[in-house]
Amino acid sequence: MTASIAEPIDLPDVRSYLSMVPDDTSEDPLLTDSISFCRDRLESVLPYYLAEREVSVSKSLCTWGLLPEVDIPLKGPVLEVERVRITFRDGSDATAPAESWYVFGGKLHLALREALDLMEAEVAPIGVTVEYRAGSHCPPVVKNALLMMVRNRYERRDDDPLTEAVMSSVYSETRPNI
Repeated sequence: MTASIAEPIDLPDVRSYLSMVPDDTSEDPLLTDSISFCRDRLESVLPYYLAEREVSVSKSLCTWGLLPEVDIPLKGPVLEVERVRITFRDGSDATAPAESWYVFGGKLHLALREALDLMEAEVAPIGVTVEYRAGSHCPPVVKNALLMMVRNRYERRDDDPLTEAVMSSVYSETRPNI
């Protein structure tokens, strides 16, 4: 599932933040690449996505055996689960019935034994894949951190634009609310 991603900041935002001449578009390819790179890097430390996208998360069941229930963490915000697919030892797969799973608290809870009973499965499951649409969440403090990262990368000051200054600015976003 691949789709284009609407970035949380755009070129005019970046040009304004960098105090660039608005009509000079010669640096646009570099800036566009920097926006995507920095968004990906910042999303790696945040508990949510900054831009809407389609996501696929797979978990092996080999270590779980035949537990009656399985929880699969989902990075959100989760807009819609499109499919929960169970893969079997013989290489086949099937969609888990919707009544055998639900999403709550950032996890997909799958009643595995119930799903297998409803599907009348005769082969042991070896994996679960969840395909879902994740929404975007970009509060102002995170948007500013993203602009800082793009500036760092554009000015070539840092190999990794996710500096301590950026991390301290988004610290509250990386920790659960207490």
